[in-house]
Amino acid sequence: MTDSSPDFDSTSNTDGIDAWSDTASIIPGPSLSHPPLDINILKTYYTTFIGLSNALGARQALPPELALYICQLAGFEQWGTKHAPEGYDIYAHDSEVQSITWFQFGPFTKRTRNLVKSVQLVTMSKHQGWVSDRGAGSWSWFELQLARPTNEDSDIDRAEVKLRANQDKASWRSHSHPVDRETAAQQGRFAEHRGTVFDSDHELWEEVKEGDVLQVVAKARFGGWANTASDGMLIIGTWWEPSVEMMDLLRNGHTNT
Repeated sequence: MTDSSPDFDSTSNTDGIDAWSDTASIIPGPSLSHPPLDINILKTYYTTFIGLSNALGARQALPPELALYICQLAGFEQWGTKHAPEGYDIYAHDSEVQSITWFQFGPFTKRTRNLVKSVQLVTMSKHQGWVSDRGAGSWSWFELQLARPTNEDSDIDRAEVKLRANQDKASWRSHSHPVDRETAAQQGRFAEHRGTVFDSDHELWEEVKEGDVLQVVAKARFGGWANTASDGMLIIGTWWEPSVEMMDLLRNGHTNT
C-alpha cells in the first residue's frame, strides 16, 4: 500500500510563459472552478479495499497489492488539477501559426507516470467573436504536447518538443473554439470549453517517458483569428490509492458515518 496521489501543483513548474508570438499578452477574466470531490465515491473505494484486504468467514484476506490491483481493474480513480498561472490574448495576422506554450504539468517521475491514467484540458476562453467562413473550420485551438526540459529547473521556455517515430511533433489537438452559427455568436464572451479526454489507451501515454513535461499550447492562424483565455486547467485522473493516514483512521474507527 502506498501514500495518496502526488500534489500536482507542487510537481510542476509554471513560473514562466513562453510567448512564441509577439502578439500574445496577459489578460484578466473569469476563472474555472475545481471539480467537486464526491465523498460517497471515496467511501466506496475505501470500503471495497478494506473488504478485500480483510478475511471474511472462509475467505482469506488478499494482499494489499492484489486488492489495489482489483480496485484498478474496477476503474477506481481520482482527480487532481493543474491550473494555468495567468490568462493570455493572442492574434493571428496571416497564414503563419501564432502560438504560446501556456503552462505545463511535470516533469513526470516513474511514480506519476504509472499513476496518471488520463488528462483533460478545460479552458475559460473564446475566439474573436465572429466567423466569416464557417465552412473553413476553426482556426483558434489548443493542443497538448510532450517536451523534454533542457535544464534542471524544467523551465517552460527551455524545453524541446519531442518527436514521434515518424518525426511528427508529439502534439495532439485538445479542442477548438466552435464556429457553428449558434455557438459562435456567443463567442464574444468567455465560455467554458472541455477538451478531449486523453485516457489510458491514448497514444500520448505511449510517448511519455520519465523526465518529460506535458505542455498546454494555445494557437491561432489566419488573419482575424484570435485565441483568448482567462483561465485553464488540466484535470488529471489518477489510479486511486488509499492513503496511510485514512487507513489508520478507519482502523481506529475515527471516521464520521
